Amino acid sequence: MRPWNFVDDQTLQEIATLRDDIQRFGEGRLTADELRPRRTLYGVYGQRHKDRYMLRVKVPQGVLEAPQLEALGRVAAEYSRGFGYVTTRQDIQFHFLLLEHAVPALELLASAGLTTREAGGNIVRNVTCDPFAGICRDDVFDVTAYSHAVSRHFLRNPNAQSLPRKIKIAFSGCPHDHALTWIHDIGAQAVVRDGRRGFRMVVGGGLGTVPHLAQTLEEFVPDDELVRTCDAVVRVFDRVGDRKKRVRARLKFVVMRRGIEEFRELVRQELASMPPASSGAYATPDLTLEEAPPAYPAAAAAERQADGFELWRTVNVVPQKQPACYAVQVALPAGAVTAEQFAALARIVRRFSSGSLRTTIEQNLLLRWVRGADLVALHRALIDGGLAHPTAETLLDPVACPGTETCMSAITSGKGLARAIVAEFSQDGYLADPLARAARIKVSGCPNSCGQHYAGDIGLYGSAMHVDGRLIPAYQLLVGGGDGGALAEPVMRLAAKRVPQALRALVDHYRRVRTPGEPLRDYLRRVGPDGVREALAPYAHLPSFVEDPAAYVDWETDKLFSLDERGEGECSV
Repeated sequence: MRPWNFVDDQTLQEIATLRDDIQRFGEGRLTADELRPRRTLYGVYGQRHKDRYMLRVKVPQGVLEAPQLEALGRVAAEYSRGFGYVTTRQDIQFHFLLLEHAVPALELLASAGLTTREAGGNIVRNVTCDPFAGICRDDVFDVTAYSHAVSRHFLRNPNAQSLPRKIKIAFSGCPHDHALTWIHDIGAQAVVRDGRRGFRMVVGGGLGTVPHLAQTLEEFVPDDELVRTCDAVVRVFDRVGDRKKRVRARLKFVVMRRGIEEFRELVRQELASMPPASSGAYATPDLTLEEAPPAYPAAAAAERQADGFELWRTVNVVPQKQPACYAVQVALPAGAVTAEQFAALARIVRRFSSGSLRTTIEQNLLLRWVRGADLVALHRALIDGGLAHPTAETLLDPVACPGTETCMSAITSGKGLARAIVAEFSQDGYLADPLARAARIKVSGCPNSCGQHYAGDIGLYGSAMHVDGRLIPAYQLLVGGGDGGALAEPVMRLAAKRVPQALRALVDHYRRVRTPGEPLRDYLRRVGPDGVREALAPYAHLPSFVEDPAAYVDWETDKLFSLDERGEGECSV
């Protein structure tokens, strides 16, 4: 079985069982409440449109091989809206599926080695991994194999099938912490001590309505104790987590209540009672997953550079630590990939990369092991697929959750605002300013932080406000997050329709008053919330309906704003 194939005979049996459950539901022999936990375990979630569903596909470590990209494209074309989204958990999500299409979609995905098992529910969710693992110039060591081992260990693990709440795990291979381990329930950061590989392990991080930075569990866990230690943390959480108050059930609340010292002692006691690492009770890393330069096809013939090549190369292309090799980011507007683009990407990775790519928590894609001699030809191939946006991880590449487009919990349209922000900054040369373009904007359609707004230089989350006797869609603005574990600070509320112009005014003010070489994040922290409020004073006013009726309509809709369609999202039940 290929390493990135997480499908076996048991997977096929589970899909057959889900088919029977859905049939029984259709015949009235299974209630909606009985079906819900059975389908959400396989990533089939209800959305705010009656009888339509979301399908979340797990992508462990973010790795997708060419045949898997082709399968995802078929799901998009045959069962969804013609496209899917990359998520901040390195997963792929499709929306507007009919329930009757869930099983055929799962069968199609399984044929390519993809599973949705445990993409939802109170279990260990998709284990994310630094997409630059093994290739970053500051890489400590490649954490991919270790992350992969943890994924396999917890898949169907009987000790992790009914936890108090979901567990999110992330691996980082370098000091840049591309995986944002500090916002995870369990984070593992590569460390070498006395020539031995290991991990600094952190626990209790999380965002949501009550953000909390992860705290250090152990400064050094030897690599052969990694999976066992993760298992111990999950077992302790299973035993002491709050099963009565769901809103206080995440691991971060256990660490907050008990303190890191007591929690550390509980984990050490658990470890003392568990079989040793050498017992065979834990998955072990397959170090052959550490990539070497692939066997490339013949080099592409020399081509003339297409328009925009130099800017694309400057923004999207990163030298690997391996000589003459490059990592290439593919920026996805609002995280969307069409069926045709999935197919194009399969062709591209076969020709230019290692036969695979990685999704990122920035809702983009990363091609690895691209030869310098192939960059011009790759750029042309990306242009042909509509995938050559020179905007990766810039001001014009905001992270955003779907918001009211599909989510029952959402208040505002996160993707709609993200597209409006891109339109606002797609003028007047913002990409030509290296300091300004490096700013990261993260948008959530509600306080639940699916867009990771606390981790952005600029963060926004959707809210509703009563103005002039009516509801107006609004956003809470936050600034100064990210950068190794700082949470963005709340500043002010803005009417949703005024956000793009307000952000442009803020960035323009920064460009006028910044000190030499000062990044936007440092400026925001220097001036603080009061300085930002002063710069945005003209945008603070929430207009009456008579003044601005358009302000009472959210982005990408023509209906007056209301909360009538909002309910409890199934990720929260």
